Amino acid sequence: MPDSSTNIHEGVPDQTPSEEVSPFDDKRIRLKTWITSKSSFLGDLYEGAVMILYGDPPLPGWRHFTAHAVREIRNRLPDCVAETESISKLDYPQEIKKISSAWTTLGLPITGTVSTEPTTSIEMNTLIPRIIYDSISKMVKDSLEVPDRKYATAYRLFNTLVPEGEFGEKEPIIQEWIDATDWFASSERTHVKSDTQEEVDGYQEYVQSFEMVEHILLGLINSSEDFSQLPKELNEILENTNN
Repeated sequence: MPDSSTNIHEGVPDQTPSEEVSPFDDKRIRLKTWITSKSSFLGDLYEGAVMILYGDPPLPGWRHFTAHAVREIRNRLPDCVAETESISKLDYPQEIKKISSAWTTLGLPITGTVSTEPTTSIEMNTLIPRIIYDSISKMVKDSLEVPDRKYATAYRLFNTLVPEGEFGEKEPIIQEWIDATDWFASSERTHVKSDTQEEVDGYQEYVQSFEMVEHILLGLINSSEDFSQLPKELNEILENTNN
């Protein structure tokens, strides 16, 4: 990968572009070409993330755009590669609308509070209509299944590209992919004010995390084209993670 060093630790850089140097080396060109072959939309997102993150100086919005690009690639790539759709996600806003509609239709109180008067444990149990219970139950169940669903989605990507890998239920490399991409899903990564020391200090961590995502995906692509490289690629990725 190109040298990602920058003067960002000297303070938030001004936004006056210097002499343009492409951040795309042979590996990134290969990765961009491969992603684009699966989805032009994802290819554009990847290219944009690289251009924004590795601009000299990094372009405004690098934090938000990069996180968005990684999340979209993680979520959509398995479907693009496997050419099948994954299990649909629960529509939380729609379930909330169902609860709100039933709640108001049934004339239930909307106070946002419960009685603070002393009560027995039996009296603390409140009966709710079945339609409201069903929606709440769906959301709780969906929340508990998130880890399994993430692994199943990542497994589809790995198993489709490298079926010879015979990946199992708890593969370290698949979990590493989930962890590396999950890093960008945290609100802490994007909810940072511009021109602050926190943003300056976070740049290098962003670069390292982005390059880990690239590294895993490139290793997977190499292994899909030559299965004999799989052990080498996996060992290298896991070794870099542990260091």
